[in-house]
Amino acid sequence: MGKLMVKHLFVRITTLAVLTALPGRSPAGTEPGRQIEPKELLSIPYILRTPVISNFTLAPDGKRIALNLSVLGTESIWLLPGDGTSGSPVPTTQGTADRDPIWSPDGRALAFVSHRHRSFRLYIADEKGLSPRLLVRQENEAKQPRWSPDGSAISYLSQAVGDTGWDLWVTAVDGRTQPRELTHLPLDEDDARWSPDGERISVSLGGGRHGARRIGIVTVRSGEVQEPLPSDWKGDSFEARWSSDGKKLAFVSDESGQKAIYLLSLPNGSPELLLASPHDLTGPEFSPDGRFLAYLENQEGDTKLWVHDFETGRQRTLSLRSGTHAQPVWTPDGKAVLSLFEAWNYPRDVWSYPIGGGRERVSDTLPPDLDVRRMARPELLRFPSFDSREITGYLYVPELAAAESSVPLLVTPHGGPTSQWQNSWHPFVQLLVQRGYAIFAPNVRGSSGFGREFEDLNDRDWGRADLEDLIVGTRRVLERPEIRDERVAIWGVSYGGFLTLAAITRHPEIFACAIEALGMPDLESLYRETTEEGRAYLDRELGPLRGNLNLYRELSPLTNVRRVRTPLLSFHGETYPLVPYSTKKAFFDALRARPDYKLQEFIFKGEEARATFRHDLHPEAAWAYVEKILEFLEIYL
Repeated sequence: MGKLMVKHLFVRITTLAVLTALPGRSPAGTEPGRQIEPKELLSIPYILRTPVISNFTLAPDGKRIALNLSVLGTESIWLLPGDGTSGSPVPTTQGTADRDPIWSPDGRALAFVSHRHRSFRLYIADEKGLSPRLLVRQENEAKQPRWSPDGSAISYLSQAVGDTGWDLWVTAVDGRTQPRELTHLPLDEDDARWSPDGERISVSLGGGRHGARRIGIVTVRSGEVQEPLPSDWKGDSFEARWSSDGKKLAFVSDESGQKAIYLLSLPNGSPELLLASPHDLTGPEFSPDGRFLAYLENQEGDTKLWVHDFETGRQRTLSLRSGTHAQPVWTPDGKAVLSLFEAWNYPRDVWSYPIGGGRERVSDTLPPDLDVRRMARPELLRFPSFDSREITGYLYVPELAAAESSVPLLVTPHGGPTSQWQNSWHPFVQLLVQRGYAIFAPNVRGSSGFGREFEDLNDRDWGRADLEDLIVGTRRVLERPEIRDERVAIWGVSYGGFLTLAAITRHPEIFACAIEALGMPDLESLYRETTEEGRAYLDRELGPLRGNLNLYRELSPLTNVRRVRTPLLSFHGETYPLVPYSTKKAFFDALRARPDYKLQEFIFKGEEARATFRHDLHPEAAWAYVEKILEFLEIYL
């Protein structure tokens, strides 16, 4: 008889501490400055102790940096003084979270949002993060504070429950006047940026998962919103950035089918293509003198940092190795670009790239005794799918795998589906590889990063052609002599969980076992019970439920649940509004009714289902989650 388990995940962590957060910090029990021989392999505690940097902000002096850092369930702001020492965290209240730091124009104050009063609200502290004061007393959530150029006001995004999503607000720093709502538009505003004269704010309109975004310019005094792009402009347009003189905007759009960078002369100019590539371009940032534009190029999962010279019209890369760059920021003197960077053997840190060449690590979250030489460098695979379309994916293979000592394969589809598996820091993947499993991470049709046409290929086709891409790629990997061809598992979260359930209903003969978390076996039920944002996303991807009911049912793994025979480990969220537990009920009721079926189920308490993709914020649940996966694979793979 199969083993049925429905339990709540909860493990108490009592002995963890941050190993190393920043340069100069030594692990407990070692002398400061002592050279440590890196020889440790990854373990769950190592992963959970490693801080995760979400974003950073550079002070106007070009030296000090504030990091948004999270580890062991705590999200905090860490200040680097710029003198090579390890810095210190902004004092916080136990059990709260601080995020989104931003320096004032004079560098004497730091704005951020904090959960100290039951919701994320806007605060201001001094340059050392001391003496914080609540600036906005409204109960609504706040995020993304931005100082006006003269430092007299701060814009931010705020969300009222059941209202229009994230709207743009502005408040005086001295607190003498009430905050003003500048926008109250359908869907979300995002990524607000002040013009150099402080009279306007650029913003992305129609954000969230709702389709093509638009560029808006908001007049601060009146709240008037103008959309400067032509009415027939069809591309997803975002990341608007002001030139230093305020006369132009650089922005990203996929109007041509590929994300490219455009220039728009204000107030009445037409958008002009500035930079295009066979790969997606994003992240434009003008240098302080306006001569250069930094930007990012996504080359099949490697994101390169580039600089365009307006005087010569030439471009050159600042990247020195494969990996993923994000959030480029110029130093005030324009001599270097700072960026977040991560790779298969490096966690995300801040790096500095001088225009003249070279690079320097600014923060260091890698535990010093962790041996990155033992980690698996991913191999980028290309293969023709069933319809001859080229599909790519990354393959991680244990270092001792060979024809005479072959290893089992674990296939891991990403979430989204408009997402992408990149050449980034994936510590749990590396942990599984060091435990003896090969990992195949395909970027099937519908993935982002390969142009709009590729991203739209699985619209109204979830779990069919994209699943066939995964199956074809899996069979190609199984042809390799170092891969054991009779033992394959599949593991996915969110949309990856959906593809996992689709795989074991449409191709039950291939997989020895399966692991899914927060997957969607019943799309009809999902449409009826998900959030407004989730419903809007389904409208875009599959069409409204009204008029498409048969399609929703055809695509749902629930329709073929009787074909499932693969042992399944499943994780549900007790409180996960995007995929409510109730939407999985019919599928799992059918499996539970079969006394011989091997099913294990676990339920995350509260909001801890996010541990499946944010281990830094929910470490106890993440520990239990990974342990259960390792135990399951040990039995069935």
